[in-house]
Amino acid sequence: MSPARATSPNRTTAVGKSVLATLSALLILCGCGAQIFPEKILEADPAAVSEVRGIGRVVTETTMELSYPGKLFVRPAIQVENYVLMDVGASDFEKARATAHDRLQQRGWVTTGSGFHMESAKWEQTSLSIESFKDYESYGSPLEPQIEKKLKDDPARTDTYVMLQLVRWD
Repeated sequence: MSPARATSPNRTTAVGKSVLATLSALLILCGCGAQIFPEKILEADPAAVSEVRGIGRVVTETTMELSYPGKLFVRPAIQVENYVLMDVGASDFEKARATAHDRLQQRGWVTTGSGFHMESAKWEQTSLSIESFKDYESYGSPLEPQIEKKLKDDPARTDTYVMLQLVRWD
């Protein structure tokens, strides 16, 4: 018969101290702004942006990044919003918005919520909205010099453009 093997009190205490030290370090790091998880990037699929570009002539485009801080065990996120300014060949903004809406519907986008907010089953967790060029200007996107000159030569033309905003959410 072999004697029962007893766990050493020193070994149990050492393991307990090690676990406690690890947990304390994690809590201190999280409290100091360090994140346990890396940032999550929320960005529309490039193929979805390409599909949207196909409904007309791209005048210019840009992106905007929004940061959302994380919390303990919640990943921080960066949301990348795509803005595409387009000419769809219409004579005014209302016609341009209707034309863009119809062309997007032909590609499988469906209206959700308000009349010009759309989503597609093909591009999960991605939505788009159809806005006016004046909304685009408010984002501070610089125009390419030749486009800026064209717009100055014919400022009424800006009222015929639509701006499409694509956003991915989680």
